[in-house]
Amino acid sequence: MIHINGKIICALDVDIINPGFDVIPNELITGIITEVGILRPDYKKSIAEALKK
Repeated sequence: MIHINGKIICALDVDIINPGFDVIPNELITGIITEVGILRPDYKKSIAEALKK
């Protein structure tokens, strides 16, 4: 899948599909793993702090 809602989301020659994040209910997400660490709620605060790094 290289299109979402009619927009290209990766290079045209990439053959990939990863629907995992499309089907997970919000209430089951307790953290977001990133290169700078695990972001946890309050996400506004943790994302802002991660962007400063």
